[in-house]
Amino acid sequence: MLPLLFESLGAAGPYVSLVFFLLMTIAALTSSISMLECPVALASERLGSNRKLTSWVLGGLIAALSAVIVFHFGTLFGLVAKVATQYFQPFAALLFCLFGGWIWARDRKLSALREGYEEIEQSLFWKIWPAYVKFVCPILVATVLWVSLG
Repeated sequence: MLPLLFESLGAAGPYVSLVFFLLMTIAALTSSISMLECPVALASERLGSNRKLTSWVLGGLIAALSAVIVFHFGTLFGLVAKVATQYFQPFAALLFCLFGGWIWARDRKLSALREGYEEIEQSLFWKIWPAYVKFVCPILVATVLWVSLG
C-alpha cells in the first residue's frame, strides 16, 4: 500500500519516500534509546556500574539478539512475536494488576491520582476502581494468560 502511495506522487514520490523512511529511522532510533534507559538505569543503580559502559553492554546484547532474529527471520520472528504477545504481555499485565491492587499503598495511589483530579476521593471512580484493580482485573488477566497457555 505504501509503495503505491509514493508512486502516485509522481516525480516527488522517491523524494517523499526517502524523507519518510529517514524520519521513520530517526523515530525508531530515538524510541530504542528511550527503551534502553530503564534497563540501563536499573543495572547501573543495582550494580553500581558506569552508565556509559552499561549502555554499551546492554545495547550490544540487544543488537546481538536482534541480529540473530534478523538472520533467522523466517523461523524466529513468528516465535518471538508469539511469545511476546501471548505470554509476556499478559504476564506483565498480571504483575501490574497485582502491584496496583495489592502492593502499591492506598495513600500513594490516592496522592498520584489527586494530581490529575483533586476531588478523586469523593468520586464514584475511587469507590469502584480499587476493588476492580484488586480483584476483577487480576482474574480477567489470569484467565487470558491461562487460555494462552492452553
